Amino acid sequence: MADVAGPLQPATVQELLDDAVRRRPDEPALLGDDWLLTFAQLDHEVNKACHVLGGEGIRRGSTVAASSNNSADIVLAFLAVMRLGARWVGLNRALSEFQRHNLISHSRARVMLADVPFDIPIGTRERTPVKLITMSGTAGDEWRARIAAAPTARRKAAPVDPLAPAAIAYTSGTSGSPKGVVHSQHNITLPGRFLATTPDFDAEAVGGVCLALTILNVIAVSVLPSIIAQRPCVILPRPDPTLIAQWVERHRITSMSMPPPTLFDMAHRGDIVPSSLQTLRHPRTGGAELPEEVRRAYANRFGQDIAATYGLTEAPTIVSLERRGRPHVPGSSGEILPYLDVRIIGDDGEEVTPGATGEISVRAAEHGPWGGSYRPMLGYWRRPAATRKTLVDGVLHTGDLGYVMDGLLFPKDRRDNLILRGGASVYPAQVERVIRALSGVADCAVVGLPDPRLGQRVAVAVELNENTSLRAEDVLDHCRQRLARYEVPDWVVFVTALPRNTMNKVVRRAVLDLMEPMARQGTHPTSEVREERADTTGAQ
Repeated sequence: MADVAGPLQPATVQELLDDAVRRRPDEPALLGDDWLLTFAQLDHEVNKACHVLGGEGIRRGSTVAASSNNSADIVLAFLAVMRLGARWVGLNRALSEFQRHNLISHSRARVMLADVPFDIPIGTRERTPVKLITMSGTAGDEWRARIAAAPTARRKAAPVDPLAPAAIAYTSGTSGSPKGVVHSQHNITLPGRFLATTPDFDAEAVGGVCLALTILNVIAVSVLPSIIAQRPCVILPRPDPTLIAQWVERHRITSMSMPPPTLFDMAHRGDIVPSSLQTLRHPRTGGAELPEEVRRAYANRFGQDIAATYGLTEAPTIVSLERRGRPHVPGSSGEILPYLDVRIIGDDGEEVTPGATGEISVRAAEHGPWGGSYRPMLGYWRRPAATRKTLVDGVLHTGDLGYVMDGLLFPKDRRDNLILRGGASVYPAQVERVIRALSGVADCAVVGLPDPRLGQRVAVAVELNENTSLRAEDVLDHCRQRLARYEVPDWVVFVTALPRNTMNKVVRRAVLDLMEPMARQGTHPTSEVREERADTTGAQ
């Protein structure tokens, strides 16, 4: 576990890998079920990947896009891009071909690494054709063949500025087109440098990663802290509960981030033996609300608490984290990271009183051992107006609402999601949290429908678990006992599946499109409930 004394000097990814190679050359760095790379071997393979990419003209300022399943190959490619001083763009594998074309063009990628071949238009109005290299994570594909044939001599690389643009991370785009968040190597590595000082990456730690490595945040909180802490990182192909249990037991994984649906399945599925997870200490989650029921069920079954986090791509990644050994406070996402200063801003642009709700803003901490270490994002790629709106005088305006109490951050909702019903503020996340706790509810989404008298009314789309029968009145009775009267939904709609984007986040615009016809039919009193069965499977 590393120590911190004073502001961290900006560092490149390669400098941090060099330190691991120097100190622990023969220790495991990356491993899967049937392969292993030591830190020295990892560095050697990254060097060969630099030869491959360099042969395609990739150098400082070039852009490489990647869309592939989890394997050592995608990590090698990322580390090679960082060593060359180029820019990395990870693209979700679930994107359509049309979406990938748009982001490849927008990012001005020169090379595309993909596990599924697809057509790239020959040339665009902006630039030369893109070189496609297949990277399937299996023997015999083009990437592995070229790595095997690459020179082994150390490839000379130009000096890399750790504060220069190093990655473009496209946001999920729940409304409008995705924005490309630009980060430097210093930005990308800072969360890992902090996590390496925590017990999750101590001298006995074995990291695991089951989330998609095409997501920059996943690399930042899994692979990089393992390299910095000089501990092994096990790469799982996917976040499958049965697979996770098997690999945790086999490789004695101690730390891993998992999405809430995976944690729910692990807590409730009978085929997962609790003893198989005995080494997994304090698993982390983020990106979606974790119901208290899931937290309790997991702790009762496996004897370990789940660490909630709050973060966003623009930060990058984690802003607050529940620390191991400290009590969970319902609604809290834990302590604010020591290199950040989070302030809550009201509608007038001024900081609110402690405990009051406002917009979460993030800036560099000025004091403490990490003071002065943080640098904000470099902006949105080719979106100067959006950059000026979000980043003001070094302060990141997240667009999220929340409050701070006793050093803990309590995120509430997106500002854009806030419902104003008759002058009262309704936070959809709060209503959703209550409804998700109802037995039989798999997920839900709360939106505000226009109303001529009240301004907006509260509506909820509910997705049920299989073999579950609930009525709208069951949902309302549950809400009436736990929510203020103005928070109780006016409409309940049951759907076969909530519309989701490629990041598995609910598309609220699609939920609104489903429900707005009800509002156009006229105003409904609070006591009246519209119950509909709607199939939204495949909604974009």
